[in-house]
Amino acid sequence: MNKKIFNLVLSGVLAAMYVILTLPFAQIAFGMVQFRLAEILTTLPILTSAAIPGVFIGCLLANFLNPQNLGLIDILGGSLTTLLAAFLTWKIGRPYRNFVLEQKKSLA
Repeated sequence: MNKKIFNLVLSGVLAAMYVILTLPFAQIAFGMVQFRLAEILTTLPILTSAAIPGVFIGCLLANFLNPQNLGLIDILGGSLTTLLAAFLTWKIGRPYRNFVLEQKKSLA
């Protein structure tokens, strides 16, 4: 399968997972203090950069579909914060990815 198509599909699946893990728990996921089970997905960029747009778009959609409608600040601010967290996780995860690739090469 083409890598670009795979990454696009993976991003879409992760965005859908973010929404699915957020909206059913709207009472605790939206408000002044937010607890979101879906934020665990921000650790996935350690493994692949395709998770970065997926988590960002998922957060953007979840904030947009928020039943309490906290406004533009929450929609953009919260989504951009999640984007930053996902990007930093990807940057910090580089040594881990390199280690995994080295181990994979040594096994081949």
